[in-house]
Amino acid sequence: MTKKFSFPSIWLALPMMVFSLFLISCKDREDEPSQNVELQFKVMGTDINQINAVVTQIGTIQDSKFNLPGQEFTSPKSVVNRNVGSVQLSATATGTKDAATLTVLILLNGQVASKNVVNGKNLSVSTTLQLYQQYH
Repeated sequence: MTKKFSFPSIWLALPMMVFSLFLISCKDREDEPSQNVELQFKVMGTDINQINAVVTQIGTIQDSKFNLPGQEFTSPKSVVNRNVGSVQLSATATGTKDAATLTVLILLNGQVASKNVVNGKNLSVSTTLQLYQQYH
């Protein structure tokens, strides 16, 4: 004697199979490393009156700030996808002494990932970081 599947039991089995496939696919995504990183830009000067300009670029999105008072600038932290390609930070300032310095930092997940420093009176410095190289 063979047992036949009834119509209602197929409708019950089908959603259970779909749900099982969904759970398996979610598990695979959890095993992949995160595509997002926390990004922050910092500019620090010594023996300067102000930071004349700061230009940041994330992928193709650029932002500029001018005539920033003080000797430091820190951007807000932002979460970016590492597939944006590159990020860049540039800054200018005028030193009050010949030994003035201007430092630019790109931080990823709170750690310095790229740094550049210049000395002198007419200060211009930049640094670029290729995000995909940091993780591949």
